[in-house]
Amino acid sequence: HIDEENQLLVMYYHGLLPGGDQQTRLATSTDGINFKPREPLLGPPYFRATKLDGMIYLSMWEGRLGRTRSWEGPIDLAPKELLPDEITGAPDRQIRHGHVFAHQGRLHLTFSRIGDAPERLLHCELNRPRPGRIGVLVRCPKCCVLNRVGKVAIFRSLHR
Repeated sequence: HIDEENQLLVMYYHGLLPGGDQQTRLATSTDGINFKPREPLLGPPYFRATKLDGMIYLSMWEGRLGRTRSWEGPIDLAPKELLPDEITGAPDRQIRHGHVFAHQGRLHLTFSRIGDAPERLLHCELNRPRPGRIGVLVRCPKCCVLNRVGKVAIFRSLHR
């Protein structure tokens, strides 16, 4: 990500801690080649980030969502129950590979779920968060089935 205000490139990364847990850290760079790790540990692995209205919104491991005002944190984690079971697939499944992004002033989450067959990309839209809240779901997921045609991935919407 680009931190224009501070003229830095910022990168979230994760790795193993003693005992086998994985956590996310931040590294910064002024040249895009040499990155300096920053303290402290920020949260679960697999951070994906987007900016909207001066806030940084994050998706993480197992579909966790969070937000922060600064790349360095602290991170406000949303409760795991924020996303309902029909989105996460609980109790039989869980979110894998989530990605939060902003488009036209709204937050979106695309993700796959462990155990879905065929594998699908799912989408849900989060409303504009109110103070003190991360956001709430306003639309059901839109499923896309991934079909392989040669080496090109084609997405076919299941909802018309």
